[in-house]
Amino acid sequence: MARDEDDFDSGLRLFEAGDFPGAEARLSQVTGEPAVRGQALILLGRLYLKTKRAPEAERSLLQALQIRRSGEAYLLLGEALKLQAKLAPAEAAYKEALRREARDPEPCLMLGHVYSAQGRLEEAVLSYEQALLRDHTSTSARFHLAVTLLNAGNVPRANTQLHYLLQREPDYVPGILLRGDMAFAQEDYRQAVVEYCRAMERETPDGPVFERLGQAFEAISDFDQSLKAFETSIQAHPTYGPCYLEAARIYERRKWLRKAHRYYQAVALDPACQQEATEAIARIDAHFAQFDLSEASPDDPPVESEFEPVETEFKPPETLNRGTRPLDPSLVPWAPGSSKRDGWVSSNTGKLPEKKDPAQPPDSKQSVGRKLLKATGDLLPDGLKGLFKRPDR
Repeated sequence: MARDEDDFDSGLRLFEAGDFPGAEARLSQVTGEPAVRGQALILLGRLYLKTKRAPEAERSLLQALQIRRSGEAYLLLGEALKLQAKLAPAEAAYKEALRREARDPEPCLMLGHVYSAQGRLEEAVLSYEQALLRDHTSTSARFHLAVTLLNAGNVPRANTQLHYLLQREPDYVPGILLRGDMAFAQEDYRQAVVEYCRAMERETPDGPVFERLGQAFEAISDFDQSLKAFETSIQAHPTYGPCYLEAARIYERRKWLRKAHRYYQAVALDPACQQEATEAIARIDAHFAQFDLSEASPDDPPVESEFEPVETEFKPPETLNRGTRPLDPSLVPWAPGSSKRDGWVSSNTGKLPEKKDPAQPPDSKQSVGRKLLKATGDLLPDGLKGLFKRPDR
């Protein structure tokens, strides 16, 4: 018995130190006293789950349950079954864990995951709410509740839960990304850019987030920033094909055909991108075939382009600082004396105007609404001014 306890204690220390092979070797030697053996089997189950060995975890935990039926063993067994996509047995294991540990929020949380994976969204919402009743500070439960409500089409409640979550945990990156995704889905692309950049200031996201950020920049016609996002994704996640396609499309529209050609070639064998990439390569090759390039040598100077090369370094803080600036009347095409009468007006995301000191007196006695209405009327074309009448005092 003393040897079993020594092996278990040694295995526990090695497990906590991250030495999983050493911990497995010591815990496997615990074969005597049933109580210690049961604890060793549960700890082995945890170890197998951490090392992505779900079938071995399942076997170890079933052996532990033969010795003693505990809520902890059922909870871990549910996780092992869920990782193997055995959702019905996992649901049964989590329910048994909840029956034995009624005040523990973890079984409710895991049941919510199983219900969500099965598309049973109403039951998932109830499970996440039960988890929050047991622990209202659970960040994971509130986040997954917001996600499930959004998937169920209940956007107002999802927004409420997400707002409450980010008030408590303002640096919680999954919540910030979810708020960006909600803005993106509602075509509020400027807000989506802000949220994605806030998330990037805290950690490097995966390829799809960069893709959505680039698409959001593209939707507001900020193609330079869009390219930076796509090319940063290519550097950080070189196996994520969609960002190659997105960057290639922009380069092709800008007539930087050689670079577009290279990006298309990079994903020509990717099943998800192959058809579009192959068609684009053929299209660009047909364009080059119209010109005689046989006399060109490697020493020839490069052909000048009307576009400046796009930097691939992407800096979220720099993007956030390019905010909605006050509109300069000289840039408005229809304003008197404008130098941009025949051009386009571009507005970028960035810092909001600084708040004025409340102690300072207002600029005038006019209300803010009147000032905005007056400014709007002054900038409108003559044909539209009659549609905006200022209210009488």
